[in-house]
Amino acid sequence: LDETSEASIRGYRRAMERYYDTMVGIGMRLLTLVAAALDVEEDYFDTYWTPTHNCVLRPLRYAAVKSDANAGTFAAGAHSDYGGLTILKTLDDVPGLEIYDEANASWIAVPPRDDAFVVNIGDLLERWSNGRLKSTKHRVMTAGDVERHSVA
Repeated sequence: LDETSEASIRGYRRAMERYYDTMVGIGMRLLTLVAAALDVEEDYFDTYWTPTHNCVLRPLRYAAVKSDANAGTFAAGAHSDYGGLTILKTLDDVPGLEIYDEANASWIAVPPRDDAFVVNIGDLLERWSNGRLKSTKHRVMTAGDVERHSVA
C-alpha cells in the first residue's frame, strides 16, 4: 500500500490490517481442522506456520474485460496457489471464479456469496500432506460488463 492509496481512501490501511488479523485467525483455525483430517496432532502446523512469514493479503481487482477461453483471454489464467491455504472473499456479486474438475475435465463456476469464504488448498499443503489434499486449480473468467473485486 502506498501513501497515495491511504490518502485517497481514509482508513483503508487500518481496515486491511484488521481484516488481515482476522484472516490469520481463521487460517490458523482451519489448519487445526486440516491437521485433524490428516490424523496428526491439532497443533502440528504451528511450528511451521507463522503469520509474519506465511500469510499474505491481496486485494484483487479484475478489469471489465470479457474473458474468452478459446482466444486465451482470462481475467486470471488457470493456476494453483503456491501457499498452504487461500481464503477468498468476494466483495461483490460478480461471478467469475471457476474451479477445475479433473474427473470430468471441465470448469465449474463458483457463485459469489456474501455470507461465505472460498477456501482453496495450495501447492504447499498438497506437498505437506503427501498428496492427500489436492491443490485447487482455478481461474477467473469475467463477462466484461463490470469490474470484479475480491480479497485473498
